[in-house]
Amino acid sequence: MDYQKVKEHKHLLRDPESTHIMNTDSVGYQQYMARRAAKASEKKKATHVEGDLDVMKTDLDNLKGEISEIKSLLKELVSNVN
Repeated sequence: MDYQKVKEHKHLLRDPESTHIMNTDSVGYQQYMARRAAKASEKKKATHVEGDLDVMKTDLDNLKGEISEIKSLLKELVSNVN
């Protein structure tokens, strides 16, 4: 089958029977796939960091509650001593 070159696009070929366009730029495709994989990895990492932040926030809230409880117990002990 003979493919026709697309004007002003050295990596594009047209199939004359189906009129489909094919891209023959394998280096460009590999670069695109590498960028896509890097972006997916970055997104996964960001999601993981957000999860870690949620856990840290929950832990901090728990610590605040426990400190408040300790504080009130200390106040009660001090008032009972007097």
